Amino acid sequence: MENKKVMGIDVGGSKILIGLMGEHNMIIEPRSYPTGTTNQESVVRSILDAVEQYWEAIAFIHKPAAIGIGLVGHVSTRKGIWRSSISLKIDEPVAICDILRSRYWTPAFADNDVHAATLAELQYGAGQKVDDFIYINIGMGIVAGLVSGGKLIRGASNYAGEVGHMRSNQVIGPDCKCGRHGCLEPMISGGGILRYAKLLLQDYPNSTLQEYDENGTLHAGIIYNEARNGDVLSMLIVDYAVSALQETLVNLVNLLNPSMIVYGGGAIPSDINLDIIKTYVYENALPVAARALKDICISTLDPRSVGLLGACTIARAGS
Repeated sequence: MENKKVMGIDVGGSKILIGLMGEHNMIIEPRSYPTGTTNQESVVRSILDAVEQYWEAIAFIHKPAAIGIGLVGHVSTRKGIWRSSISLKIDEPVAICDILRSRYWTPAFADNDVHAATLAELQYGAGQKVDDFIYINIGMGIVAGLVSGGKLIRGASNYAGEVGHMRSNQVIGPDCKCGRHGCLEPMISGGGILRYAKLLLQDYPNSTLQEYDENGTLHAGIIYNEARNGDVLSMLIVDYAVSALQETLVNLVNLLNPSMIVYGGGAIPSDINLDIIKTYVYENALPVAARALKDICISTLDPRSVGLLGACTIARAGS
């Protein structure tokens, strides 16, 4: 299978990335398509339309040996069913692999998108150095891929790693999409800090974020950048996010005793000051766990395509 092409589909909150993995595990012919967000029907339709367009233009020519799809939310890998997703409004199970198999007469395999990215990290990134690590994916949400003894920890229903819905001791910030208050996701994730900024903008009329919000270009990267430039509101939000992240990492280190913590996802800027986070974790984690932690680092895999790499990894492993 190493020399045969496989097709990967990475379904995100705003876009669907599709591509092929060829020889030497290189991603070729990637294409991006919009994700529907109105309701379950629009989400599923956008995926199937994107796959159809890609198949007709590219995949039909290359004849991939298998299809892998990474999906936000709860996925049954054994049955190939997308069971639910809070962020993408999937309320009823979708037999996505059966649909793809019947349309393209090609084996299809599905997994949670962060599990897929963790499998890519396990095979092509940090997993080449250590057998025990935590992959923290910070994007529109925050989810962890947990690896112990060189194997992904899935849990009883393939739902392990939803750290974004752990409660914190923070009482400020917006409600979580899950309906509770105090979850980590609205404090740390890109989508969460964006919502928090919008809630506070009226109290900070002189914030540099006002202009970005008015022209519709405000996003997490802008908030991090303006914090570095001294904007008071941005600094407040980033300090709040970093504080919550530090406490989360200490808890995870004490609980899981990893050799490494690896950041992935698009909401962490490449120039973030990891030294502050590292110092806090090493000083506050239990001594035995802290000594075993070799590093806290940003993934060497491209955050723009790691989900697609993971989807292709699913396809290759399944076939």
